[in-house]
Amino acid sequence: MKKRMISVFLAVAMLVSMLPLTAMPAMAATPVISFLNWSETEKKLYEDSVTDYELITSDRLTVDSSRLYSGWYVVKDDVTFTGFRVIAEGDVHLILCDGAKLTASKGISVPSGNSLTIYGQENNSGILQIDKATDNDAGIGGHSAAAAGEIRRIGDNNVEASAGGTLLDPAKIALPNADG
Repeated sequence: MKKRMISVFLAVAMLVSMLPLTAMPAMAATPVISFLNWSETEKKLYEDSVTDYELITSDRLTVDSSRLYSGWYVVKDDVTFTGFRVIAEGDVHLILCDGAKLTASKGISVPSGNSLTIYGQENNSGILQIDKATDNDAGIGGHSAAAAGEIRRIGDNNVEASAGGTLLDPAKIALPNADG
């Protein structure tokens, strides 16, 4: 009788272990990031959100990781790319969270056929700082006299340069605003 009870207990334990466990701790979910987007049809800003993105932190900043490939990127803190130029490849979306600052000391290249869209949040207090683009490079855009891809800035986020070069390639930038 004792053996039979142990067998029944083990059989029930095996069946229970095969059931899905809803009480298991969930994998860490990426927090939802809200940002201001532009409606071409309504000609106004609206709040949008994204959950599938890469958080740009100081740990990511090496020459080998200076390329931003198609996708969404979020800056939440003060982050600085130093000593090399950042390259946007594909369709790159960059969200500057309120209070965050991304410094690209050598600028951002957006080669022809690629695009970079820069978004802000509700208070538009995120900053993209270009410290020193060279005379041959736009702060954001073309590199060494090469043609630039499409560059868009959504909202009134702060994009500024402190020295050298042209901040934005004027032939390629699109700045939608409430006036259309």
